[in-house]
Amino acid sequence: MNIRLALTTALLLAAGGCGNVYLGPDGPDPATRPLRCQQPPDEPSGMQVLLAQSVPTASAVPCLTGDVTDWLMTVFEVVNGKARIEFTHRYGRDDDTATLDFGPDCDVGAAREVSSRHDGMRRYDRPGDRTGRYTDRIYYVGPGGCTALRFNLSGAGADLRGAEITGVLGFVSRADLDRQIRKASDGHLHLDA
Repeated sequence: MNIRLALTTALLLAAGGCGNVYLGPDGPDPATRPLRCQQPPDEPSGMQVLLAQSVPTASAVPCLTGDVTDWLMTVFEVVNGKARIEFTHRYGRDDDTATLDFGPDCDVGAAREVSSRHDGMRRYDRPGDRTGRYTDRIYYVGPGGCTALRFNLSGAGADLRGAEITGVLGFVSRADLDRQIRKASDGHLHLDA
């Protein structure tokens, strides 16, 4: 897929939303593949490009380091200055969601800083109310950007379902993504500065 086709596909997805696109058997939702941190070197992800362009100040763009087998991407919204991706658990209730908000900054409020496994990113955790729902929030703050991961899960194992998404959340540097775009387009395309 060339860069223009990837961008066109991503724009169509962003305009219409992805709303429960995966109807196949158990396994990873194909709609999440463009969110994988590792993409073929000559095929940058159109979704990652849209995320990077939506928050041009961010030094890193959220991505997934692995498959999220039991989760479906049900929302992919990108506008100037922010983006939202929502995942719904395949076997949970319809309102069992993990929402990733990406913007130039965020209010971590009463969240406490904890150790981060991502270089250049500070992590803040805010445990939610544990009366019936798992509503924790996790914030990753880096130069020029913030990624907030919010959970709204219920039932037994809700914290484990949340850990599945948290465990595969990663970041691709804006500089690396820009290099991929320039290479794939023979220098004709680049991310906005």
